[in-house]
Amino acid sequence: IIMVTHDPVAASYCSRVIFIKDGQIYTQLNKGEETRQTFFKDIMKTQGVLGGVQNEH
Repeated sequence: IIMVTHDPVAASYCSRVIFIKDGQIYTQLNKGEETRQTFFKDIMKTQGVLGGVQNEH
């Protein structure tokens, strides 16, 4: 299943998140053995670097 979203909460339930910027793959994160909460924080950090909106969760 492929899900396209701007929602970091929804993305944190995935096993892998691919970040796209200006039509190009920017980076990816793999959840691995991390908790969902830790993975969410990693997603938020990466989204911040990309200039994305920071949600308060």
